Amino acid sequence: MRTIKLVLVLFFAAQCFGASSASTEPWQQIQQAQFTLIFQAAIAPEAERVADALNQYLANHLSEMPLDRPLRPIPLVLYSSAHSAGGNVGFRPYRSNWYNKPAPFSGLEWYDALAVHEGRHLVQFNQLYDIPLARAANFAAGEAGLALFSLAFMPSWFLEGDAVVAETTQTQAGRGRVAAFDLWLRTDALHHPAYSYDRAMLGTGFDRVPYLSPYVLGYFFTAYLRSEYGSDLFDRSLRHLGSWPGFNFNGAIRAETGQNLTEHYRMMMTGLTGQWQQQLSDMSLTPVTPLSRFQGEQWQSLYPLGLQDDVVIAAQVDAADGNFLVAVEAQQVTRLTSIPSDVARSFSSGSKTRAISSNPVRSCWIAEVPNSRKPLMETGELVCWRQGEGLHQLTRGEKLTSVAQAPDGFVAHRFTANRSSELVLLGPAGRQQLSFRLPTHSLAYDITPIANGWVFVLSGSDRDGIYSIDASLSQLVRLKATDHEVLRSPLVTDNWLVYQSDRTGIDQLMARSRSNGNEYQIASRPFGSYYPIWDPLKQRLVFADYTAQGQQLVSLPFIDALAPAPNWLPIAALPEQPLYAQALIRPPVVLPVRSEPFERSDYSVAQQLWNPHSWWVSLDNALLMGTVQSDDVLAKLSLSAAAGYHLDAQDWLARVNARYRTEPGPTLSLVLDKHLLTNLAPIRSAQIGLSQTLNLRHGAYRAQWLPALGLQVTQVQDAALTSALLGQLKFSLAQDQPPQAIATPLAIVQGFSSQWGLNDAQLDVLSHSGLTVRGLTSRQAVNVSLDVQALQSGTPLLLDSRLFGAADALGLTLRSGLDYRMNLGGVGQPLTSLAYWRNTELALNGRAQYSDDAWQTALGVTLQPSLNLLRNTNLILNPSLAYYHLLQDDSIQVQFSLTLAGF
Repeated sequence: MRTIKLVLVLFFAAQCFGASSASTEPWQQIQQAQFTLIFQAAIAPEAERVADALNQYLANHLSEMPLDRPLRPIPLVLYSSAHSAGGNVGFRPYRSNWYNKPAPFSGLEWYDALAVHEGRHLVQFNQLYDIPLARAANFAAGEAGLALFSLAFMPSWFLEGDAVVAETTQTQAGRGRVAAFDLWLRTDALHHPAYSYDRAMLGTGFDRVPYLSPYVLGYFFTAYLRSEYGSDLFDRSLRHLGSWPGFNFNGAIRAETGQNLTEHYRMMMTGLTGQWQQQLSDMSLTPVTPLSRFQGEQWQSLYPLGLQDDVVIAAQVDAADGNFLVAVEAQQVTRLTSIPSDVARSFSSGSKTRAISSNPVRSCWIAEVPNSRKPLMETGELVCWRQGEGLHQLTRGEKLTSVAQAPDGFVAHRFTANRSSELVLLGPAGRQQLSFRLPTHSLAYDITPIANGWVFVLSGSDRDGIYSIDASLSQLVRLKATDHEVLRSPLVTDNWLVYQSDRTGIDQLMARSRSNGNEYQIASRPFGSYYPIWDPLKQRLVFADYTAQGQQLVSLPFIDALAPAPNWLPIAALPEQPLYAQALIRPPVVLPVRSEPFERSDYSVAQQLWNPHSWWVSLDNALLMGTVQSDDVLAKLSLSAAAGYHLDAQDWLARVNARYRTEPGPTLSLVLDKHLLTNLAPIRSAQIGLSQTLNLRHGAYRAQWLPALGLQVTQVQDAALTSALLGQLKFSLAQDQPPQAIATPLAIVQGFSSQWGLNDAQLDVLSHSGLTVRGLTSRQAVNVSLDVQALQSGTPLLLDSRLFGAADALGLTLRSGLDYRMNLGGVGQPLTSLAYWRNTELALNGRAQYSDDAWQTALGVTLQPSLNLLRNTNLILNPSLAYYHLLQDDSIQVQFSLTLAGF
């Protein structure tokens, strides 16, 4: 009876807590033939605009990629409270998620960019239903089968590259028109022999550039193939998938073109490199003075932020070491503090925006801070770093995207959940003083202080350009409009507006006369010039100059005279870079003008919780089991139900595992289970629980707390019921991981688990501690672990050890591990078309366990290759071979294991 009361108390407490602060903002929906748009009522006008845009782009996509079957309608969720840039289309369940914070990497208004890009993915995935083998996979396993088919047959470069081509050809913008988009590929190709097709697509983890992007490779490769063999090449080729002779993607392309992808890639890179080399040969380069030098072999960049005499404050992005705020003097780099990866990404990605504002006193940026209890509800907060004081967060609950500082405060851009845009003047402590409304949907970035106000770039509206605003945020003046170009990093001198423009196909420094409006290119550099800073004392510009190893700091004389310098080139004399995908531009499909408003209705979260999407059947010796997986579109309820029959025991088995995330944040869980022990005796259990994940962010460190409480009732065969109170508290802390490091530079895990038997008052406790630190180099890491178990019952919390057996001895059990991991570097070798060898890791291992008043120890060595399967970036296979010497009995144990895609 006591057990039942505890169950009810825990259940009703969780229910009350879950309903105590339910969201007051309802969800609504717009239902169209090809999608259902789900949004919160406050952004209804934005949802209607998205629905119009998506209808248009889907019509364009379907005219290029016609389907044999009607497009399966997709639920599409606009997460207006999210403050991160992104969107996706995926299976399990089939849905599309769009996040609200805009990114200035494509020249498109953010939701327009998502409509064309994610709309293309939607049509790509629906093409699977035209393929017999994919339909068979869907019949056998639902969306899990389709997801597996997509992983096995459709390379990432095709999915992402084809979507980037759509951005570029169906709009007047898109990433294919942005010069910074292909920087890594272009500079690497002009300085080194091109990687093989497999290595360019799959990488090794230790490549010449920090990230081999499927977007960049895919844009050029899909544009090349479609231009050479017809715009509908992929539509024709995909019909060969799963059938001979064009079984895989490579075979499908060969069936249509007569050549495989390796041959096509070689020809594409030869032609592309020739174009880039010709462009470089036609340039007359402007000499610059280097202010920094590259140290080490890995890719690294320096981006100038501020000047103090001869010291340049810069952001350093290093592929092996990570991201840092640094001081550069006499070509020597001194690291000051770590920079969060999401801030550093603004420098190294195609957006190339000035994400940090620095002066001699402090450096400030906008940090994406997660909501501690709820996913997809981030904020953008003002954070500043000062020598000797560390990091300080000045705002709370904000939606800021960029910031610049002056001696008496800040100006920041705010982009809210309802997609309004404004500049805000903040005092020295981060408190708002004034605001100025900007066009809806617009994004202000690269904000820079000037003598009597601020200058910035505005994008995402029909008023794009470079603007200035006075110190009181009352008078806005457009200094320059865009002209089929991406503008960045404006600064103002007495006579000139200096800025970056990519109108020639390369980001170059430009200047516009403030007296007569004439425009000139003031520097011609081979691969791009970024983040200029004006030094009035030495009459020079300091900026980042792109090379094959990354960005270096350089300076260029700049006399702030009224007349242009003799070597400056008028804008009219500059060449225009032709669009690579020009041949694929076609007139858009013309849709009838919508004459009536969209019909909106309430979206009931409760009625949509049951959403079965995947199923499968498994046979394990004498046990036949069937499983169904259900997840609702808003990720509130995840439910797995399985049932089966054991032939030897002649008994039915079943399991239900449900997790429901309440609106305030905590998750309720319920597990009902009936399975068999090793002696085939049935065991039944029921467990309810309450847990809450708490996410925290501080600088370059991410922390997570996970407290959980549960109650479990168990019955073995016909014995009496037993019950146990379960508790868990887990803490983890991890530093941002550099792209070419094998582990985080610092990671800490500490967890406590307990079970208290309510029938016999026996208490079992387990502590798990883990630490990861960097080894002697970025390719090495040290892992240390310690488990401590105090056991009173016969049910251990510590899992069995393959070396030392079960940890079921009463009393104290200690188990420790020490690993020194060393990655031997990139291999990049294809092993037939089925597997590709990325890299290999070697580890020296030490293991020890104390149990039953006795020690057991072992020393070992582990070899673990990393392989890509089926030429897919996500299908990574890690076979592991370990050799251990057990010291107590002088025996040898060899272990072999396999993990696929992290499982």
